[in-house]
Amino acid sequence: MDIAVALVFLFCLLFFGMRVKKTASYWVADRKTSLFALTATLVMTEFNTATLIAFSSMGYLAGKRALFLPLVFLIGLLFYAVTVAKKWKAFNGLSVASFFSKRYGRDIGCWINRDGELLCRAITCYSSIFKVWRYSDRCNYR
Repeated sequence: MDIAVALVFLFCLLFFGMRVKKTASYWVADRKTSLFALTATLVMTEFNTATLIAFSSMGYLAGKRALFLPLVFLIGLLFYAVTVAKKWKAFNGLSVASFFSKRYGRDIGCWINRDGELLCRAITCYSSIFKVWRYSDRCNYR
């Protein structure tokens, strides 16, 4: 059963992958994605396991007042749609690094791509190591 699922996955990957001719087609779907698909992508990016756990714990701690937390997300997304989204659409870029490259020069965009990724990896590694160390200090393994 597992092998059959893997084969179906690989077949779909090859079938749909062969239809992509340009890098921009892959990254932004030729900019022909519907509003529903874009909204669903944004919502599901924000709506993950950590969000569910956080909202549940806030509901437990704050009671009905925790229902205002999704309202903050709604206001934030509406503010983004009104102020930033139109400017980003007019820019027609692929990433924040490409925006900085166009605005401030190629060197700053390359720096953001290279060093920003290294910084994110270092932060992830640092936080995961020290979470384990802090937890192991509290445990008694004897």
